[in-house]
Amino acid sequence: MKTIAQKFSDSIQIRDKTISRNATPYMVAEIACAHDGNLEKAKKIVDGAVAAGVDAVQFEILDPDDNIVPGTDVYKLLQRLYFSPAQWRELFTYTRQYDMAIFSYAYDYVSLCLALELNTDGIKLNSSDLSNPDMLRKSAESGLPVTIGTGASLIEEITASLDLFAQHGGEKLILMHGVQNFPTDITYAHIRRIQLLYAAFDCLIGYADHTEGSTYLSQVIDLVALGMGAVVIEKHITFDRSEKGIDYEAALEPLEFQAFVATIRNASKALGSSTIQALNESDQKYRQFQKKKIVAACSIKKDSIITRAKISFLRTGTTSGIAPIEVGSIVGKRATRDINKFQEISFIDIID
Repeated sequence: MKTIAQKFSDSIQIRDKTISRNATPYMVAEIACAHDGNLEKAKKIVDGAVAAGVDAVQFEILDPDDNIVPGTDVYKLLQRLYFSPAQWRELFTYTRQYDMAIFSYAYDYVSLCLALELNTDGIKLNSSDLSNPDMLRKSAESGLPVTIGTGASLIEEITASLDLFAQHGGEKLILMHGVQNFPTDITYAHIRRIQLLYAAFDCLIGYADHTEGSTYLSQVIDLVALGMGAVVIEKHITFDRSEKGIDYEAALEPLEFQAFVATIRNASKALGSSTIQALNESDQKYRQFQKKKIVAACSIKKDSIITRAKISFLRTGTTSGIAPIEVGSIVGKRATRDINKFQEISFIDIID
């Protein structure tokens, strides 16, 4: 049952790509802080993401003083990872040379304002800001596509967040399911939650994967999310996992990411449409090969009564003929012509 949350766009355009339930999944390479505070390393990871053929790269922009209480170990780490506005401008310019879409993982209000100044293509809000009215209002008023993380959040919290987002004009929303531990144990991935979010809210749903990047399962687990209806697949990328940098546990290296993107996109071709469609060429071919028809089980003379014993249900390899379900329309009628054994019986062959 749907909650009271608003209805949002069911199709979102970002540059030349469409995000919808009938489109190829939108692939986001989450760079996060894999750059370890090194701008040149960040550029190399961008190069790897571009080579992998992703639709967008995602930068985690943060300001330690607007993000976390000072003096903590995490605060000290964020200070080391911090890029100045000038550095972010340089990285955005570098990425734009590839005509690559950029999502900004804005981790605080200062960073959100900077991302908007840099003309980001989309915004991501962490689940830590799911209940942050300042972040929700500002991102909604931007008119940009916004993904909102829902990890470790209650349905009531998500509902309140979406209502506030809509109240400030937000329409282009994608809820992101994802359990952000590094790495997330497979038993806690809870990918069926994608279906629960679809049942509860009228918006698009994506999946942010954080499973162990060094395992084969990490290359294919997102196929499950794809089958559950995820329209955006977000995956961490790092230059070299052996360096054990920030968030390396859930990240793929560039060549792995390239194979991953190809796997997801090829598999998505098998999904087809979420609405009923007319039979396509493949369906018609299979139908002609497999469907059984009503045929004469023996020679039937003109003017004789057709009984059930005189007909069979057999595959004929044709597109004509009468389906077995219509047998009641045949039995008890007189033949209008001589019908040879194994010939299809049509309605012009019978009369009351």
